[in-house]
Amino acid sequence: MGIIKPVLGLFIVFSISASAQTAPTTCVYSVYVKTGSFPFAGTDSTISAAFSTATGSKLSISNLVQWGGLMGNGYNYFKAGSVDVFSGFAPCLDEPICALFLNSTGAKLFPSWYVESVQVSAAGWGKTCTQQLFNVNQWLSTIFSPFKLTANVNACNPKLSIAGDEPPVVYEV
Repeated sequence: MGIIKPVLGLFIVFSISASAQTAPTTCVYSVYVKTGSFPFAGTDSTISAAFSTATGSKLSISNLVQWGGLMGNGYNYFKAGSVDVFSGFAPCLDEPICALFLNSTGAKLFPSWYVESVQVSAAGWGKTCTQQLFNVNQWLSTIFSPFKLTANVNACNPKLSIAGDEPPVVYEV
């Protein structure tokens, strides 16, 4: 009986330590979106984004405004010439972000949207801060070329497809 208590105590300590190391660290993600400054460049459609690493881990945000819109109540996001800021918490990805997938619903009164660029940064306790700028320079529109509501910018691996096959780790927020 005398040896069981120390062994049991040691087992509990190792179990707690192992479970604490496997839990993903929470990071703060900041996303800046720059809309083109010419007429009809802005939109009131719902915009979603997915960010991926070179290993295929992905952070998916189904609605940027609802997830982390910082511009205040009643603010008109994604208007021509604006830079909009979003921030929120999500599990840290295993590597720096290097790929972007943007989607617009193409709905509402102003369905077309011209995206100049998207910048994302990630920071977490004990993690190296990372930042990536994606030059998109594309319409998300069914009436302007390239006549699609999605944009992909892949700066990490030409064979990585964040729009198709599911990567090994996916965090949806």
